[in-house]
Amino acid sequence: MKHTILLFPLIFVGNIIANSYTISGVVSDKVTNKPLIGANVYVEGTSIGAAANNKGKYSITGLKEGSYVIKASYIGYNSFSDSLLISGDNKNFALDFNLSYTTIEGNEVIVTAQAKGQMDAINKQLNAKSLVNIISSDRIQELPDANAAETVARVPGVSIRREGGEGNKVVIRGLSPKYNNITVNGVKLASTDNDDRSTDLSMISQYMLDGIEVTKAGTPDQDSDVLGGTVNFLLKKAEPGFHGNIITQGMHNGLRNTYNDNKFVVDLSNRFFRDQLGVLMQVDLENRNRGSNEVGTGYYLQGATLDTANPLYLSSLNLNDWIRLNDRQNTLQVFDFNFPNGNISYSNLNSNIDKDITRYSQSYDLLGNNRFMSSSEGVNSIQVLTESWKLNLSNEDLVFDAYHSFSNSVNNDKYYNFSFREQDAYDSTVMDRSISFVQDVAIHDTGKTILNQYDF
Repeated sequence: MKHTILLFPLIFVGNIIANSYTISGVVSDKVTNKPLIGANVYVEGTSIGAAANNKGKYSITGLKEGSYVIKASYIGYNSFSDSLLISGDNKNFALDFNLSYTTIEGNEVIVTAQAKGQMDAINKQLNAKSLVNIISSDRIQELPDANAAETVARVPGVSIRREGGEGNKVVIRGLSPKYNNITVNGVKLASTDNDDRSTDLSMISQYMLDGIEVTKAGTPDQDSDVLGGTVNFLLKKAEPGFHGNIITQGMHNGLRNTYNDNKFVVDLSNRFFRDQLGVLMQVDLENRNRGSNEVGTGYYLQGATLDTANPLYLSSLNLNDWIRLNDRQNTLQVFDFNFPNGNISYSNLNSNIDKDITRYSQSYDLLGNNRFMSSSEGVNSIQVLTESWKLNLSNEDLVFDAYHSFSNSVNNDKYYNFSFREQDAYDSTVMDRSISFVQDVAIHDTGKTILNQYDF
């Protein structure tokens, strides 16, 4: 008797499943054919429906035999309805939707690529499952930024740290870069700093990106080691048809009066075998002199008497000439293959930057009557290799995702510094005098100059 009670509900459920139908398909943009992530697809007059996944695919299950009106909607797009009669032995029916942008009747308006790119980003933000800021690929290409870090800094609540005038590390909600997470296609980048886990973004070219997602708080779907936020860089993929781009730049350096700064970018992509196999390759080379001149001063505050104000005296003067030669190389390879129930992809991002830094410095110690001269040279080489394999399989009842990722960072530093000290460096009182006066009365006597310090 107990066996009969247990078997009955199993047989009953099996009959229900056998008699149910499934409607599935893809929701995409009518012009670009890109998937509309999070699009709403439902049966009119009922509460039955589904949301499109990150591939634009949806699946509505548990339907009985009959005629239905299926409606698809997405913010910023015109909704579209289609009728479908489901019956017979075939339990799976396909219904795709191609939605077009919402338009407003009135005077003629020319929509530029910039407006379209911004609209794509806003729609993705509104349909995202969490609070996220998105920068679209079209928007990235339009911005005259030096690297990916400069582009991220345009998001509210995000700032960057600079080296030689170029942004290299991201600060989210005021939290140090070491508390933030940097990923490429969801794969965490290895740290590039010797002292903490922060990542230098100056080596990543903005021309390799299909979009940027910035989450300014920790969310349940992320690793728990993030206190600040997460910046996820989405790499480009091959679009249907052959595409090729070449970008060349030559720049004048006003500080050095040179024409040696340059940039060269070339990328090629195509899809083969009825758009099943996609191949994209890109090379990005750049040479820049990020040198600068810096002036620093120190002041001495003398104690005041009852009838005088606190006198402020110049106590030190520091003059620095920085020469920063940045040699950057980026290579990107992306392969993806689509099959009926999924896809497999491989991406390889190799980023290298060599920073040759030279500093010439003069420091005037006015209180001690000394002049210090130093010369230092350092080479900082950073290499980051990130590769990932991703497999996606899905049908009406099951979604399977698997991925393997590898990220490695190599940081090589070489540093040399020589410092000399000139004693009795001034032939006149230099307290309470101007900066130009201090430089004019300096003796520059090599006979009184000694080696003060040597570092390596």
